Amino acid sequence: MQLQEAKKQIKWQEWSQVLACRNSEGSVKQWCEQNGIHIKTYYYRLQVVREC
Repeated sequence: MQLQEAKKQIKWQEWSQVLACRNSEGSVKQWCEQNGIHIKTYYYRLQVVREC
């Protein structure tokens, strides 16, 4: 049961980052640079979130 909860927590963290980026004023590239996230990581997380 703990493993499932941990996976849910990770997905929520990924979702919150995707949401924060989409709500920002600048481009995805700018947001990723400012937050230390590789742009490919952002798009991977976006894909994972969309599959849920």
